[in-house]
Formats: sequence, C-alpha cells, structure tokens
Amino acid sequence: MNQRYFIFLLKDGVVTPQSLEDPDAGTIIRSVLLQQFAISPIHIRAADNHQALAEFRRLTAGQPAAVNRERWPNAKAAP
Repeated sequence: MNQRYFIFLLKDGVVTPQSLEDPDAGTIIRSVLLQQFAISPIHIRAADNHQALAEFRRLTAGQPAAVNRERWPNAKAAP
C-alpha cells in the first residue's frame, strides 16, 4: 500500500489531515492558514486520511490537556 505524508490542520477543535502529495495541497494549506488554522507539529505517513487521523488521535490521546494547549493553544481535543 502506498504511504503518503500527512500534516494536520487545527482550528476550534477540528483536526483535518492534509496529504502533501495532493496536487492542490499548497493551495489548500495557504487557504486554511489565512483562515487562522494552525499546523500541528505531528506529521504522519499513512495510506489515507482515515488512517492518518486515527494515528494522530492515538498519538495525542495520552497527552495531558495542558500539553496539547501549550502546543496548540487554539485547538480543542478531537472527539
């Protein structure tokens, strides 16, 4: 299975995976940054958006809320 490189865009409790291999990735990232989204420092290789988001949630689930707020002050915990 082909692995793609994902970053995560964060705003108001929403976590959105974005593949950097997407042909429109630059345009999408620029657009959401202008809308005050933040880019997570966590980057993941995964087969698709669902796998990337599941891995992101797994990696951030064990972190204390204070650590997450320090890293992403405007983000809320993903549901």
